[in-house]
Amino acid sequence: MEVKIQNLVKTFEGKKGAKTVAVNNMTFDIPDGKLCGLLGPSGCGKSTTLYMIAGIHNPTEGKIYFGNEDVTNVPPENRGIGLVFQNYALYPHFNVRQNIMFPLDNVVPKLTFDEKCAIALENAKIVNIEKLLDRKPKELSGGQQQRVAIARALAKRPRVLLLDEPLSNLDARLRLQTREEIKRIQKETGITTVFVTHDQEEAMSISDFIVVMKDGIVQQKDEPQKVYDEPANLFVAKFLGTPAINVFDGRIENGKLYMAEKEVLSSPELDKVHIEEVICPNCGNVVSHNGKYCNVCGTNIISGINEFETKKDKKANNEENNQSLPEFDCYLNATLPSIENKQLLKGLKKIKKSLCKYDDQSVIDVYNSEVQNISSASEDEVEKILLNIKDKIAIARGKMEVSRVKTNNDEEKVLVNAVLKEIEEVEAASSPNGLKKIKKLVQKAKVAIDVIPFAHQIEDLYKDSDWEGTKKIKDYQIEILRNSNGIDSEESKERIEKIIASLEGRLNPIRECKIGIRAESFVLDPNGPIAVKVFNIEHIGRDISVIGDVVGLEEGHVKIIISSELAKECVGKEILNFSAKRIYVFEETGERIY
Repeated sequence: MEVKIQNLVKTFEGKKGAKTVAVNNMTFDIPDGKLCGLLGPSGCGKSTTLYMIAGIHNPTEGKIYFGNEDVTNVPPENRGIGLVFQNYALYPHFNVRQNIMFPLDNVVPKLTFDEKCAIALENAKIVNIEKLLDRKPKELSGGQQQRVAIARALAKRPRVLLLDEPLSNLDARLRLQTREEIKRIQKETGITTVFVTHDQEEAMSISDFIVVMKDGIVQQKDEPQKVYDEPANLFVAKFLGTPAINVFDGRIENGKLYMAEKEVLSSPELDKVHIEEVICPNCGNVVSHNGKYCNVCGTNIISGINEFETKKDKKANNEENNQSLPEFDCYLNATLPSIENKQLLKGLKKIKKSLCKYDDQSVIDVYNSEVQNISSASEDEVEKILLNIKDKIAIARGKMEVSRVKTNNDEEKVLVNAVLKEIEEVEAASSPNGLKKIKKLVQKAKVAIDVIPFAHQIEDLYKDSDWEGTKKIKDYQIEILRNSNGIDSEESKERIEKIIASLEGRLNPIRECKIGIRAESFVLDPNGPIAVKVFNIEHIGRDISVIGDVVGLEEGHVKIIISSELAKECVGKEILNFSAKRIYVFEETGERIY
């Protein structure tokens, strides 16, 4: 069964109304019959994602598909999933057979006792515990308990098997044995499986492909070896690998990479600035380009609206905004037609009552024009007529607000006129989504005068960048500024000036960077550019580990693994020189350059 995750968002609300983004705009597909490993540090949202796939947590936004079936709002018991918890969750008063049979009690059509026993035996054989069926959980080892939990999850023949850190409670030897068993079981059954872990060795060894997560955002998804060989950013490079990748400070200048003032690499690719992050216009926090919400302030960086405000904050902000709006009395000129249809008349009275002192004559004229054209209507037409009037009023209110924006030049007029046209084309304008779109467009017009100078500055900064990804981020960053709230305030302008200053430093082809070299990539080379002051040499099987500091760097601690055949050339020497077979280069903010 193929599993598709589309734009999944999950937020949790605290006691005081503050919200936390646990999963941030996640999108990926799990092919039918494959084992997907969700990998990341504690708190990155991997278990939350698993529980949304299971149906235990409801997504705040986004969709989950099993094949072509949308299961986003389907209860867990109807999804066809098998779930293995971290602590196994076995019933202590049941024996192994009864634990495996338990989920079968709710199967429709109802199974006989003999049928359930046969299924329990079948699944016990898959996990090699058929001789333990009469034992209680307390009589089993940790590995055996884990197998019982897996057999129970398989009992209902699930479409998708979900494993939440199933090996975390086992010792090292059992972990190794059980993960091999999980891989075997998955291959034999052919069930699409999602495996959650923070242990990169587990994920690398049994997964067909892995999804690396950080702060609820997907950092990279691919086959394990490819993720290891071609990390998308510095976080992924540091998270995968034992020992961890060596990271050093470096400098890029004229297409050359320098470390400790020595050239270690030369490539025209180094001149291309890679920026894959945008800056939240509300708080200035750096946000991954594929995230939707700022993890610090909760602002939707696409719409510029803080959707996580408490009701109290929203009410205060609305009152503050209303105080600055002009007031009119033209709503008193709204009329009602003389019609006999009581249902239609009742709906029109309700719409008339919604007109208020903040509506100018243009809104009232739209209302009067629509109601004057009504003579009669059948019962089937009433709802359609009322909805059409509500939509027209919503559009008129949006155009009213945009028409108040003062423009100083042709560029600003073109942008405002374009917004007016977009508002006219909003479908279902009075629906919640329609009103959101109009609000976003109105905001875009209001900040046009303030954003255009900033947009020009950003355009100038990016003009020499020839990396396509950076160009896209430039357009995205400008669009975010156009959608932001309160950009005309001095505080906001000061923050954006800092954003531009930050971009200016990052877009400079002569800039600081981070250099990553894996321990096994070093080559002992008497003429190599990387000089290492040796502290210790350790023997590790057929290899030796050289531990020391790179000469010329303040933070140059390094661990190098080379063949033990070279031990004689290393022992007794204070300084050793190395070159590197593979060098990774990252921007200081983590994006990969080379």
